[in-house]
Amino acid sequence: MVKRAEHKRRSNPLLPIFGAILALAFGVIAYVLLPYVQRYLRTQGISFGTLSPLVSDLLVGAVLWLVMFGVSMFIVAILTGRDYDENIALSFTKESAKYREWQRAEKERKQQLKRKLQRESREHSRRL
Repeated sequence: MVKRAEHKRRSNPLLPIFGAILALAFGVIAYVLLPYVQRYLRTQGISFGTLSPLVSDLLVGAVLWLVMFGVSMFIVAILTGRDYDENIALSFTKESAKYREWQRAEKERKQQLKRKLQRESREHSRRL
């Protein structure tokens, strides 16, 4: 069996900066969409009760931001794919399941052999 050399991918040092820029961009987009979404919600009969306009703006903006962030993380998760270590873990799980099945079959075989020997022993003792 050929061993695969460990390959460590270096992460991009600018990745946290890209994440912060993306979060800010989602905030700006939520701020721009806020009046349209609130107008739509009010036409649908949703009221914000006794909340002040500032609090309702923050609430709707935060929900918009979370929705956009969640959709983007879902897309990233789909596009990322599987890691090599995850594939190894999956193959190990399949092999361990096969081994457990083999152990169960072996245990059943030994029990049947034990029962057969007990039966033969009883028959032998009856003959004597």
